Amino acid sequence: MDALLARFCDLRQIFVETGVRPDGFSLPRQHALLHYTWMIKQFGSPNGVCTSISESKHIAAVKRPWRASNRNKPLLQILRTNAHLSKLAAMRVELGRRGLLQGDIVSYALRKVGLAPPHDEQEQMEEVHAHEQEIADVDGPRVESHVYLSKQYAERKPVNTVAERLGIPALRDLLRRFLQDQLYPDFDEPGEVVPLADCPWVPLSMRVAIHRSATAVFYAPS
Repeated sequence: MDALLARFCDLRQIFVETGVRPDGFSLPRQHALLHYTWMIKQFGSPNGVCTSISESKHIAAVKRPWRASNRNKPLLQILRTNAHLSKLAAMRVELGRRGLLQGDIVSYALRKVGLAPPHDEQEQMEEVHAHEQEIADVDGPRVESHVYLSKQYAERKPVNTVAERLGIPALRDLLRRFLQDQLYPDFDEPGEVVPLADCPWVPLSMRVAIHRSATAVFYAPS
């Protein structure tokens, strides 16, 4: 690299003579080239400029732990925070391998009292309908009336918790039929008559956003 850099310094005048750099070179940038080889060896990036990968690691390993510190000699706190995060990540992987992080307390309680399918069946249905969770609606109204929710939701609760609070035990099934109409508006039959097993799947762990206010806009013929 040093040999190529020296050759560039010897031949760079050609760029001025051919009109590529009619105003000459930027001296600070040309001087910075002399430090590239050493800095690449030291930091893995030219001129101290981070690549996208090193920048993303820098945020997780330095910026966030530093913000969590008290700013007083933060190096030891940053190292301790990173060590704790590494241990938590390893524990999460181990617990996930044992199947201890699947579902939540509500789904476990429902399975115990027979109000939810067994864990194996639930997990199988989650896998079958996993691709549906990535489906997003198109922006903008698709009917003559539209309801605009508040920009910020008040809280997020599991579907079963909301159903219990509202006194609607069949809320989860109603959501599946509602999604059937929203995702497949051109389907031959409305969601209320489509077999529930054919409607989009709503996992037990799904949380719904609760908005305290909304605005409804209606279009009426003149």
